[in-house]
Amino acid sequence: MSHSAGTTAVVFQYPPGATAALAAKAQMKLWESSEGRRLYPYFAILETHIRRSDGSRKQLPPVRRASLSARLLGWQPQLCSAATRRKLRRDVLIVGECRYRETEYRLMARTVRAVAEAGYSTLYLSCGNEEEHGHIRETVRSAGLEDRVTLMELPPLPGSLAAAVTGAQGRLAAHEDWYRLTAILPEGLELSEEGYDEMAGIAAVRLAWQRFRETLEFEAAIVRCHFTPLGASVAESELDRPTTVATTQHGVICSPTWFPILADRYICFGPASAAFARKLDAEIAQDTSRKAVCIDYLPSGSLYDPLPSLRPQTQPRTLLVIDQNTRRGSQLLGMHEQNRDFCGAIERALQRCRNLDRVIIRPHPDNKTREGWKDLPERYPGRVEFSPPGSTLEENLAASSAVAGMFSGAVVTAAACGLPALFVWREGWYYTGDIECFRDPLFTHPDDLPEKLDEVLSSSAVIEEWSAASREASRRYYQDGGECRFDRQWAERVLAPVSR
Repeated sequence: MSHSAGTTAVVFQYPPGATAALAAKAQMKLWESSEGRRLYPYFAILETHIRRSDGSRKQLPPVRRASLSARLLGWQPQLCSAATRRKLRRDVLIVGECRYRETEYRLMARTVRAVAEAGYSTLYLSCGNEEEHGHIRETVRSAGLEDRVTLMELPPLPGSLAAAVTGAQGRLAAHEDWYRLTAILPEGLELSEEGYDEMAGIAAVRLAWQRFRETLEFEAAIVRCHFTPLGASVAESELDRPTTVATTQHGVICSPTWFPILADRYICFGPASAAFARKLDAEIAQDTSRKAVCIDYLPSGSLYDPLPSLRPQTQPRTLLVIDQNTRRGSQLLGMHEQNRDFCGAIERALQRCRNLDRVIIRPHPDNKTREGWKDLPERYPGRVEFSPPGSTLEENLAASSAVAGMFSGAVVTAAACGLPALFVWREGWYYTGDIECFRDPLFTHPDDLPEKLDEVLSSSAVIEEWSAASREASRRYYQDGGECRFDRQWAERVLAPVSR
């Protein structure tokens, strides 16, 4: 995979210390091995648990007695399967596996409704998220689709004896897989022992799915995410079946461990991401001598965020700052220096920009302590504030004249809504080629941010010019510059059979 910067051929660029670069190297080695498919559901943990080896040979503690006893209880799932006299038959299986985010619930609710209203009988499978289950249940009830949609929780149910057995068997399977995985890793890299606990959870989900799969018949599947434990398990299990599997773009494509796409169809935001994902899949296939799995890249528009047409505020002239300062981002993408310099660029804008009246900072949901920003409101009273807790991105955008961030999807959304959007970036920072379509004219060097903001906010006419430029760039990122329609035609296109 290409990791250099400065041309349109760039895939990713990593600053020093980014574990994503190590994860990409490990992932390629694993995928080209004979164990690639089996180990695929573990690829996501490489982001946080891969590291340079210290030369010592790592060992896991012996398998606990509970896991050993799970071997003796291996007959339990077979008894359950034998007791299931009739298979559950549905046209479509949908797996959300949401992370307690409203935007993800919204995506899955609209997907279920579109598929069911297109006439497909549907099984919606959740995995331990009661909130998600409730959102989908209410969507189905309010739309009067109870006769077409069945909601189920992936068995075994939490707290049951079967769940305890499956968990123990997961630890046993993960124990073996940890040694398989570490034996394949490139020289000089290792997986932390802490990664084993996450592997055990993934293995338990995979075992539960493999047993449940024996009770199901379906012709197509939609998994929200093909690299989460259940999504990856479903996608991998259908590779040798005629089932059509579709998956969705998770956000701005920022990690190599999201690839290869283990689905027939990739429902993406627009032509830019379709081309970028196709390029990544092709490079991985070439470098590992494996055939790419994904066949169809389907630009559909914004899947998560609404894209209302907004008029930038002219009084007071307000900059919305999109924060990306998280522990995971700093480790995975090497953004320690980048986050610090971005904060510095915003403060210089406060000091030097004549046309800037107010700054609203929207902290990342995972930046609970507001790292990097917490003292700015005190040092610039009346000019700097945090977005109100619980406020939506749409509400923040509606109160703003322009938006500045690094590579967040929120900046992309702002551009599509018609706000002047500035992507602050310089050589040496983390970069993803997924947002290359915004480079000209929306990329701004951090040292130039005060002057660029002065220009953008200089008059209502200039604000409108930058608004038009941002909207035009977003048309290359979101299909037709808009939201996904989630209608019958879209559902039929998503579920259409493919020829492998």
